[in-house]
Amino acid sequence: MLNIKKIYIIILLLLTSNCKSPSLLDLHHTNKKIIHAFLSELYDNTISPNEIVKKHLEYSLIKNDGGVIGYDLAIKHIIWIRSDTNHDNGWLLPKHKVAGLKVKHVVPFKGHEHLNKLSFIYDKLDKKRMYVLLNEEKNEILQYFLLRNNKIMAFTLFVKPGQAYFFSYK
Repeated sequence: MLNIKKIYIIILLLLTSNCKSPSLLDLHHTNKKIIHAFLSELYDNTISPNEIVKKHLEYSLIKNDGGVIGYDLAIKHIIWIRSDTNHDNGWLLPKHKVAGLKVKHVVPFKGHEHLNKLSFIYDKLDKKRMYVLLNEEKNEILQYFLLRNNKIMAFTLFVKPGQAYFFSYK
């Protein structure tokens, strides 16, 4: 028969094993804030694309004759996204409607994989660093994000039949 002290220890172990660690909750909260800030500024024309890229995105500093490859391409993508032109040419880019969604709609990809309709190439993709933006009803993924080192590593996808690839500016 178990004594009272052992019962308390068993109950404590059971309770703590079902809780997420505080550091994981902090990480999720931080990542949600990063994505929310990015989306809030993405369609704010008073903020320059250069500022958005420097503040929110991870990008390459490799230079060539045309400029800085990753940085310059990220700026071009921000301008293209803001232009609100037709994005149906193989790219999954944020649409203007995502700007108004709340941070509560940004969630870790793990746990919402059942809503995924894309076939990602997962070889080297760390799904723990993936976040998604859900619609108001929380039954559809509107946008995917890949984070690293408190920056957005990728938020655009190139989609081909049966495959989806994150596009990184690194």
